[in-house]
Amino acid sequence: MGDDLLQWRAAIGRFAFRRALSGSNGRDVLIRSRAHYNYPYRPPTTEDPADIQKALYKHFHFLCVAAVILPCDLRQRNELFNSLVSRLLLIAAGIESNPGPAPGNSSTKNSNAKSGHQSKRLKTLDSFLKPSSLSTDRPLVQTSTPTGTAEAASVPVDVAVTAAPTPTAEEAATTATAICSTSSIALSTVTTNTSPAPANEEIVNQQRLAKLQENRERLTPIVRATLFLGRQGLAFRGHRDDGKLLSNSASGSSATANEGNFREVLRLMVEAGDKKLEEHLKNAHSNATYISKTTQNELIEVIGEKILEKIMSRVREALFYSILFDETTDSSHKSRLSVILRYVTKDDIYEDFISFVDAFADHEGALCDDEGTYQSDEDESEMDDAGAARSEINKETEIRMTGKNIGQIVLRVLKTLGLSLDKCVGIGTDGCSVMTSEVRGAVLEIQKEAKNALQTPCFNHKLNLSISQSNKIVYIRNSVGTMKECVKFFDASAKRSRTLQKYVGHALSGLCETRWVKRHDGVLQFSVDLPKIQLALESISKWEDASTASKASQLKAALSDSFFLVSVMCLSDILALTLPLSKLFQKPTLNLDTGAETITNLISVLSTRRGNAEEHFKSIWTDIEGLAEKVDTNLILPRRCGRQGNRANYPTESPEAYFRQAIYIPLLDNILMDIKERFPPEVVDCFQLPLLLPSHITKLTASDLTQKTEILVKNFSALLPFETDMSRKLLDGELTMWQEKWKAIASSEHPQSSLDALRSSDLDVYPVIHTLLYVLTTLPVSNATAERSFSALRRLKSWLRSPMSQIRLTGLALMHVHRHVDLDIDDIITSFAKSRKRRIDFIL
Repeated sequence: MGDDLLQWRAAIGRFAFRRALSGSNGRDVLIRSRAHYNYPYRPPTTEDPADIQKALYKHFHFLCVAAVILPCDLRQRNELFNSLVSRLLLIAAGIESNPGPAPGNSSTKNSNAKSGHQSKRLKTLDSFLKPSSLSTDRPLVQTSTPTGTAEAASVPVDVAVTAAPTPTAEEAATTATAICSTSSIALSTVTTNTSPAPANEEIVNQQRLAKLQENRERLTPIVRATLFLGRQGLAFRGHRDDGKLLSNSASGSSATANEGNFREVLRLMVEAGDKKLEEHLKNAHSNATYISKTTQNELIEVIGEKILEKIMSRVREALFYSILFDETTDSSHKSRLSVILRYVTKDDIYEDFISFVDAFADHEGALCDDEGTYQSDEDESEMDDAGAARSEINKETEIRMTGKNIGQIVLRVLKTLGLSLDKCVGIGTDGCSVMTSEVRGAVLEIQKEAKNALQTPCFNHKLNLSISQSNKIVYIRNSVGTMKECVKFFDASAKRSRTLQKYVGHALSGLCETRWVKRHDGVLQFSVDLPKIQLALESISKWEDASTASKASQLKAALSDSFFLVSVMCLSDILALTLPLSKLFQKPTLNLDTGAETITNLISVLSTRRGNAEEHFKSIWTDIEGLAEKVDTNLILPRRCGRQGNRANYPTESPEAYFRQAIYIPLLDNILMDIKERFPPEVVDCFQLPLLLPSHITKLTASDLTQKTEILVKNFSALLPFETDMSRKLLDGELTMWQEKWKAIASSEHPQSSLDALRSSDLDVYPVIHTLLYVLTTLPVSNATAERSFSALRRLKSWLRSPMSQIRLTGLALMHVHRHVDLDIDDIITSFAKSRKRRIDFIL
């Protein structure tokens, strides 16, 4: 029991004293003391003065005993004794009555003389602690004493009651003077006023305000350290991070042990001259330093909530929103579902990370009802007998995360955030069957409740999968494998890497299958640096290390093969077109209409090249011949035979024609057909919404406008601010006015994106068009933001930080991902203080 507890108990007496002076009775004082200061005894349930007196004496007997045994200095002891004795005088005076004017006033003497009462003094603290002075057998009898007087029929022998008429305003000053020592306490008379409280009683104790401000200043650097580490994605804890951080001894504390970044940052602040933090860490009680791991978690949670509040305030201001989500496995082998919200404000388009959800834990918790019984997520009515039997077995032996389960998790997150599902207009995921299945997919489960949500494919995922179709061409697949082996060969040794640096000047970029831009860069870089790579391999092939030299010689021969050279150059020609798109689709502010337009342009370019394959391949062949000359390779036709089933056996007379038919044309066909299949017309047309853009609507005829009006009203009637028939009439008129507006403006001044068009559409003049443009701008383009959150997860939850709770992980992720969000330190401290009872006061 330390100084904090002592101050708490002293505050009880001061609070009760003020309440009694303002006219409260004893029972009310006890109830309020219990509510504000965790009063250890239950207040009396009746208005019987005897019960009230017993409870009061029991309460203060406890406090006086505690004051004797507490280790404290003279000043703290005196402060507590003053409060206790002042309160005892109130008890003796009848609690709710006014014992009279201040001591020394002539009216006091006259009143005492008339009433016959003689003032006594509480002799010592020890006398109060005696059983005789604590007897509660004598009840406090209330009499019909006039207002302003009080009379106690029976009080402890050491306490006297003083009665007097109501004092004047000048005599209304309240005094409670205690002359304390370690063995005795001298008291003077206490006076109160039952008249309306003067204005100065409403003024907050300035001393307490100063103490609160001092406490907040002590916590401020701790909050700043938490923000710094969280935003930078750094670890907080070390091998040992308990105990005092600073020592009062002259030698100081030892920093040889790994105490973690959090404690080291605080130590650095102290060394930089933060005197208030230094004083706090040296003098604070061991259970009130606020640098423990528990405090870390609480601060991280509060900061995460503040960031989420700022995000959600913007989301609620938006007219609509879209949900994006994806799932991955972290370093602790837990399934993490990343949830992203896309919305539009007056300023820009936002895609904000919201939370990481432990998918299996959340799903298993949802399957248990209030009584803890397991509820199956299978619909037994839709299964036959064999399916039901398999389901019973799987429930006991297999934990499954189906698309239905993922959809239910996302719905629970949206409901927890307090978002209306009717305002959800878009759903963005990758293209796996768990997400997009038409039977039990996550998207289908969400659309059951979010009726207005449209599914839009992730343009990045689909484009990457289409490019992967190049592996169906055997020569392309073999060439990509050769490049990977070459990169692995140089990365396996510092000596080899140094040799590569000597000839090429930089390291080779890997061909990652999952990183969209990485594969583009790797292939394009390899095709440019191929002659220099050949020189590096030739140099290594002459080393004394037989194994290394042999491997280098084999790689050099593979890189000189005609099929490899043609495959690399053909693949580079196509990747040069898709690289800008892969980068563009990763922008969180990209509009769906812009993304669809770029895909349409890509399909058009590839179709043109396929139609003129012979002419376009001539320019590629020229580059291939130049590369072959640099690496000293002859481009020759492969051996042909009458029947060949393992490779292309085209009857051509020139190498150019053979490689065009064997590699280039099949490569174009596979990629082009897959892109068309993955981007159907309804996706490319963006549900007919892009026709609202000035560049499109100025080209439409009157009949086209009528036709498009019917389509738009049919698809989005639930989102429009009017009924269907009314919306149809309004949209027909608005489209005509909208078209005339942009026909009168030069095309160079037309808005080029849906966001610019949205800003140009006046809500009062074009309410339906404004709503539809809002939907178009809100629809997601790719799931790149969710993928970026997985990169943050990898940085935060490393192998050394894998045992991390869900709340801590989400708080750290919010700080790390939204590092530019401005936060008010005082607001954080206030929320931290309100989260639960603290040993130090930070708020009134």
